[in-house]
Amino acid sequence: FGCPMPSLSDRSFTPKAWARLGMVAAGLALVVGAVYGSSHLYTTLVREPRILDQRHMDEPGSVSARSLRVVELGKKAIPTLEADIATGSPVQKRKAIELLGAIRDPAVVPALGKAMADPDLGVQLAALAALGRTGMPQAVAVVWPWTERNDDIQRLRAVVVLGLVSPPSDVDRLLAESRKVQGTERWVWSWAAGQTMRRAEAKPAEDGGTGQKLH
Repeated sequence: FGCPMPSLSDRSFTPKAWARLGMVAAGLALVVGAVYGSSHLYTTLVREPRILDQRHMDEPGSVSARSLRVVELGKKAIPTLEADIATGSPVQKRKAIELLGAIRDPAVVPALGKAMADPDLGVQLAALAALGRTGMPQAVAVVWPWTERNDDIQRLRAVVVLGLVSPPSDVDRLLAESRKVQGTERWVWSWAAGQTMRRAEAKPAEDGGTGQKLH
């Protein structure tokens, strides 16, 4: 129809043309790399510090999008929150503890363990509660010493937390402790053992028998 078909032996795409194509591809790669690099720098140097700067805008016990964004930073937020626990006011410490307790990373346990040694009892109790909210068995070693405290409220709170974090292997130990006491305290130790067993039984159901949590 008047449009000549290109010959199969057409060699018009010369090495020079290939070189130009390579330069274009390299240029595009540089542009993509620059965009990615700029995005990464913005996130690291601007967005994340801005989020962390707003971490105390919510009072302890109050949760807004600001607090949720800090939690979403995960492990990246832990050093800043640890610094708050070391040098902040009691209110700032409690907020930092609250945020740490919502981050699902084992690295929060040592940070909360340090808060358990704070001279302010309110901070200590906040850290104990946060360890319970993590549900992480790594918290067990930090919580057990509290079960030897003389204060009944502190001791029983620690036992309750053990029911939330203990692995199944601790059930016998929890039951053994329950047999050493009477009354309400015995009931709390028994509850902790029972709760630990219930969590162990519920986990296969969550995993669907595959070892992976169902969504």
